[in-house]
Amino acid sequence: MFLTTILLALFIIGILIFVHELGHFLFAKLFKVKVETFSIGFGPVIKSFKKGETTYAISLLPIGGYVKMAGDEPNSYQGYPYEFLSKPNYQKILIVLAGPLFNIIFGFLIFYTYFQVFGINNIKNPIIYKSEIPEIQKGDIILEVNGKPFNGWFFLQRENEKKDIQLKILRNNDTINLTLKKNNVFKLSPKIEPIIDNVIKDYPAYQAGLRKGDKIIEIDGEKIEDWSEISNVLSKKANKEIKLKYERNGKIYEVQIKVKSDFVEKKQGRIGISKKFEKFIPNPILVFNLAFEKTLESSLLIFKTLIG
Repeated sequence: MFLTTILLALFIIGILIFVHELGHFLFAKLFKVKVETFSIGFGPVIKSFKKGETTYAISLLPIGGYVKMAGDEPNSYQGYPYEFLSKPNYQKILIVLAGPLFNIIFGFLIFYTYFQVFGINNIKNPIIYKSEIPEIQKGDIILEVNGKPFNGWFFLQRENEKKDIQLKILRNNDTINLTLKKNNVFKLSPKIEPIIDNVIKDYPAYQAGLRKGDKIIEIDGEKIEDWSEISNVLSKKANKEIKLKYERNGKIYEVQIKVKSDFVEKKQGRIGISKKFEKFIPNPILVFNLAFEKTLESSLLIFKTLIG
């Protein structure tokens, strides 16, 4: 598994490098700069071929790449019109900036495609399971957000990331209006029913007979009300046997399950089940906005990391 992770990381890095260098390459070609070499990676060349005036190469170390342009350094510059240093300043600037620009565009397209295909997780249950805010209690039900009916936690979080919002909640048959301060939504947790959405084949839960739709109600005598409680209990049960009660079609069943340890965090218990992903496909405008926000967020994070 470790080797697979390393290979996947190298593959992703290779794609990012290719896109980056492609930006330099295409803009160099656009402004009629002679490109001598287009290489993915550094070090000894593994594979190469020449087409036209350019040698295309894959090198041993996939930790970078380069586009070698004619006359891109003062000591090699001879004054030919096809050399990099012969071009107007705006063209040289665009060639240099094209690499990171292509990475940003590529990132945007990845995010856009992801949201368009896989959607977002928008939990619809308005019941609050945990609260770190004194004015809001466990069991409160969110009725309205800024005067509009509650339509899921994704939109609640998105709204509260920008500003304070007004909530109308139901508590013991009474309605309460209160202000949720900016970003305080992350101090609240929605109630997620402990209903299995997916069971991984050949994992302990599958072998014990658990299937999609089963509701877990008890583990080793501990009552289960929320999905988070399953994770909390199992995290301490790696390589141990547990008694698990679940409900299916109104009937209660009990099984013995030997919990596996996580392949990364060896002390973390896993039985091979997952909760429901409440898939919501946004409209194209929202998808565009989400992709733009994520791209900007990622770009700023990379920039801050690079400058320290």
